[in-house]
Amino acid sequence: ITAMGRMTPPEQIFQKTRQMLTGGDQLKGKKVVVSAGPTFEPLDPVRYLSNRSSGKMGYALADAAAAYGGKVVLVSGPANLQTPPGVQIVDIQTAEEMKRALTNHCRGADFLYMAAAVADYKPSSYNKQKIHRSAKSIKLDLSASPDILKNLGTNRPKVVVGFALETENLEARALDKMRAKKVDMIVANNPMEKGIEFGSESNRVTIFSRGGTKKKLDIMPKFDVAIAIIKESLNLAGRKKRGKK
Repeated sequence: ITAMGRMTPPEQIFQKTRQMLTGGDQLKGKKVVVSAGPTFEPLDPVRYLSNRSSGKMGYALADAAAAYGGKVVLVSGPANLQTPPGVQIVDIQTAEEMKRALTNHCRGADFLYMAAAVADYKPSSYNKQKIHRSAKSIKLDLSASPDILKNLGTNRPKVVVGFALETENLEARALDKMRAKKVDMIVANNPMEKGIEFGSESNRVTIFSRGGTKKKLDIMPKFDVAIAIIKESLNLAGRKKRGKK
């Protein structure tokens, strides 16, 4: 009997092969949670507030964490990206939905990589019908979205990695955020730099860790950046463990 066969998409074959060749087993048996992408904060049935995050850095982190043997949960805002092999995807839309998903999935987690670009503000009210044009301008009343990292509480994973996207005073603002959010490590970048703009395939980041360590990476593909971030977080986890003895 002969019939038409069905081949796994080439991009999935590539991702799985890369995972097999890249990682190790340092995250085997570890629960890893990654957040990615933007959030959509609805204004009316056809409009929302959001940002320009593509989600690519977060998806690369989930991909790399799976390569290291982790049990990976990816909490993702709207992103037109393929879920990496071996990764559990949780789709969300709003900051409130991301907060609930992370609160749930961070229970018992070993690592959290908070790469999502959660909207800082949302419309204070939702219009059930489309807002029609009736004047030259309108005023929007905005309220703060939940501060997810700062309020993880008892569900806080053993190692928490935050991200700081800044367009000025990169180091100072990143360090301020690391202290304010009480994270173990923060990854900072400036999307205004040539070659690492929003939606690009590459990134250039500086990694800051508690204790004063700083590591500036060259521009490289986001998967390679993700590998570097995971290695640094594993080193940090080892230091924290030795510090408890």
